[in-house]
Amino acid sequence: MNRTALAIVAGALLAGVFGYQAGQRWQADRVTVPPALDAEALIGTPAPDFRFPGLDGEPRSLTDYEGKVRVINFWATWCAPCLREMPALDALQQTLGERGLTVIGIALDEPDAVAAFVAELGVAYPIVVPEALAGMRYLSNMGNAAGVLPYTVFVDREGRIDAIRIGELKAEDGLETSIRLL
Repeated sequence: MNRTALAIVAGALLAGVFGYQAGQRWQADRVTVPPALDAEALIGTPAPDFRFPGLDGEPRSLTDYEGKVRVINFWATWCAPCLREMPALDALQQTLGERGLTVIGIALDEPDAVAAFVAELGVAYPIVVPEALAGMRYLSNMGNAAGVLPYTVFVDREGRIDAIRIGELKAEDGLETSIRLL
């Protein structure tokens, strides 16, 4: 085996071990999530706050963007649909940011991988990178106990959950017109 193939195999094994361990820790802690919590039941309720480090290490919270429409997008660098939707989210931020919208990316991934990816892509909206278990807990509290990515929660200016989307967002789906700027 040449060195490149060996490095790829070793990287895949390490990723598998990390993913398995993170999954085991999350599964063990999942019992704290109320079983009746689902996405539809959250519509119209106050969005739970978070306090996670941004890419600069400074803590950020949902309340930092109070009074704005917030598009909270859960993603990871290894999630192909997540990466495909990022340009549409970035365009949304650039188009509607001045009118009171903030896209917030919650990366469920390693901080170094996220920082490198965001720098390469040039994403203009805030990205936070929680510790793995805290990120999965927050994702579950936002109605996604299965951990499906991408997952997007739309929060109105008053801080209530207005809509939830599972799966890839696409500009051609009328993303901009579906956001109600009150």
